[in-house]
Amino acid sequence: MTIYQTLLGDDFARLHPMLQQRYALPIDESFFAKGVMHQIKSGAKWMCPFYTLAAKTRFLFPESGEDIPFTISNTCRALPSGELDVLWERTFYFPQKTRHFDARMTIDPIQKIVKDYLGTPALFYSDLHFTVTRAGTLVIRSGKQRFVPLAFRMPDA
Repeated sequence: MTIYQTLLGDDFARLHPMLQQRYALPIDESFFAKGVMHQIKSGAKWMCPFYTLAAKTRFLFPESGEDIPFTISNTCRALPSGELDVLWERTFYFPQKTRHFDARMTIDPIQKIVKDYLGTPALFYSDLHFTVTRAGTLVIRSGKQRFVPLAFRMPDA
């Protein structure tokens, strides 16, 4: 079972069949897709130096735009510890620059959260709470966020 099946338990079967297919990742096999992001916003101008620095770790980036082509690859891997993780690799093709946004996800079955490590190497971490609605949709909510090297909690702002 993948980390998402383990985390959601019986609720995984209530997901829409396309979502089940999307999140049932066999170990060492990649899911690959491509599409178009209708809009990407870079955020506040004063954050641009941070976004530029974060781009070096395949995390955030300063570019924004509309109708930006992208690809995504997800691969479930077994770690030496026996724990499973899922590597998310997203590539955005802006007219002047190609940018990346990587993440590595594992689960904490006790707290029932997905541990989302952002960037390569991971500098930021976020708790993700997954729930399945009655209609079979998947809702993902962000929880606590941390700056990984210093392990301090990020302010809510």
